[in-house]
Order: sequence, then structure tokens, then C-alpha cells
Amino acid sequence: MWGQMTNISGDLAVTTVVGRWNDAVEFSAGVWNGESPTERADG
Repeated sequence: MWGQMTNISGDLAVTTVVGRWNDAVEFSAGVWNGESPTERADG
């Protein structure tokens, strides 16, 4: 049980980190493409 909980916590942490990294990459790509950072942040 505890092993499963630890794995789930680890997966969530990885998902969060990857999600943030992807957001940063998309944000950078938007800036390089001449898009407004505020438009990118608003989705």
C-alpha cells in the first residue's frame, strides 16, 4: 500500500514538473514567434 502511494506521489511530481517544463517551452516558443506573453498565459 505504501509503495503504491509513493509511486503515485512520484508520478504526480513528475507530471507537474514535465507540465511546467512544457509550459516554459511553449512560452519561450511564443515569444520567439512574436506572440504576446500575456496572450500565451491566458491560453
